[in-house]
Amino acid sequence: MRSFFKTFLTVFVPLVIVLLLSFYQIDKIIEKSFKQETLNEMRSKWTLLGEYNISDKFDIKTYEKLKQISKKTSLRITVIKRNGTVVYDSFLSPEEILKMENHKNRPEVKKARVDKLHEGYSIRFSNTLKIKMFYYARLLNEKLILRIAYPLTFINNFKNLYLNGVGKTFLYLIIASVLISFLLARTISSPLNQLENLSEQIEKGEENIIFPEFKDISLKRITKVIYKIYNSMKRQQADIIQEKEKAESIFEILEEGIILLSDNNIIKYFNKKAEEHLGMKLEKNKNIFMLDNLNYNILNFLEQLNKESGFYKKTFKNKIFEVYLKKLQNEKLFVFYDISKQIEYTEFKHQLIGNISHELKTPIATIMNYAETILDFDTLEREELKNFIAIIHRNAKRMDELIYDIIELHKLENIKLEEISEATDIREILSEIAAKFKTCEKNLIINCNVDKINMLTQHFQSMLENLTDNAIKYSSGKNVYVDIYKNNGITIKVSDEGPLIPENERERIFERFYTVSKSRNKENSGSGLGLSIVKHIAQIYKGRVKVYPNSFNGNTFEVKILL
Repeated sequence: MRSFFKTFLTVFVPLVIVLLLSFYQIDKIIEKSFKQETLNEMRSKWTLLGEYNISDKFDIKTYEKLKQISKKTSLRITVIKRNGTVVYDSFLSPEEILKMENHKNRPEVKKARVDKLHEGYSIRFSNTLKIKMFYYARLLNEKLILRIAYPLTFINNFKNLYLNGVGKTFLYLIIASVLISFLLARTISSPLNQLENLSEQIEKGEENIIFPEFKDISLKRITKVIYKIYNSMKRQQADIIQEKEKAESIFEILEEGIILLSDNNIIKYFNKKAEEHLGMKLEKNKNIFMLDNLNYNILNFLEQLNKESGFYKKTFKNKIFEVYLKKLQNEKLFVFYDISKQIEYTEFKHQLIGNISHELKTPIATIMNYAETILDFDTLEREELKNFIAIIHRNAKRMDELIYDIIELHKLENIKLEEISEATDIREILSEIAAKFKTCEKNLIINCNVDKINMLTQHFQSMLENLTDNAIKYSSGKNVYVDIYKNNGITIKVSDEGPLIPENERERIFERFYTVSKSRNKENSGSGLGLSIVKHIAQIYKGRVKVYPNSFNGNTFEVKILL
């Protein structure tokens, strides 16, 4: 449709302009012709009037004569002295003539005074008669200038008649121009409209596009070329979309935050990890430094964007990031990766090796010392030898427990809990624990009103054994209490009778290798991993563990499992 209007206007507007210019020129020619004819006629009439003997002083007879001529011819006859004083005027009374202003500066009078032909004319509005007049003045003699004027109403009337006729002709020509323009526009724009609609369908990415057929050979060739380009473009577009989806899928599963920016910091692409690391919402096609939720910390972190390409390390939100910036052509690739866990793991590994070395050093040294003593002294008595071997066995057992706890903790830290096919029988586990600690010096008092728990058997048993063993080892009281009951899940409590764990150590006792303080019993010191194992098992099942004082002046270890 747009092509039709464009073509229509392209044809119609020049035609109308040509018509308007033509009529304008005709109007000017006719007007000029009328002026010339009027001027010639005024000269003839002046010549006739110039034969009268007109005095340079007012004479009533001359005045009456001029007035009669004026009535018959509609001419306004004015006699003016060369100094501009009006002597006669056929349209005014003698009294009015006396009051008339000096006419020496009237255009036609002025020209008649100085022109070589001693004549002048002008067309202007008469303030006296309130109509447009044609004025013609000419030198009558050395003293007088004779001026005649004729109303232009007849010219205006003729013009109106002319314009009416011209207007009708112009209207007919306009209608003809509209019809011609319409036919030409329809003929020319029809194929253009079809091609335009085709281009719009291609631009919008519509499916099942029907290509038009033309009789014209040139248009057929054009359509064929467009068809080939379209098919090629569709194949390339499908390939690009496929590659883009692959790239985005890869970027989305990466742990690195990725942001692609233009030179002026407009966001062109980002992945979800970038939003997670920054803790803010990103928007495409917006300046990253003009986002609404930008704060000082994020702004400080993004200052890396103004640096040169390279690797950087930056601390942000108590995390350490490895930042990679690559400046491409008109773009910047910003990649940042949280290496806090790597650094933390490296530190933990060093600490763990140190702790394991420290924990193993004492039993190994003890075993080696007593073993060397046995080897060096053949004369040791049986009782003494038996005592040395018992010490070696006890320290070897301690090493074995430590290694077992390290392996168990490693498994728990790397476990991925799968669906539990069968719940654990709590009472069966409690029976085993009661039998295991039957020979200890403390009374194990168990209170349980739950039969099953949705945990792996080895996890529940390990957790309960470690809590019970911890209470028996470090408590100086006679009783250890085990309570298991339902309360928005399942609660497991193991309580002892003291001594109390200092408040500043209650959180730390769940750390790896953190053993007891001086206020606790050090004779039965363990590996320092038991409570850490309990904590990890609780976390696997979305639970929590805590310790607090109880009514026995001792400590209660509570595990809450939200099942």
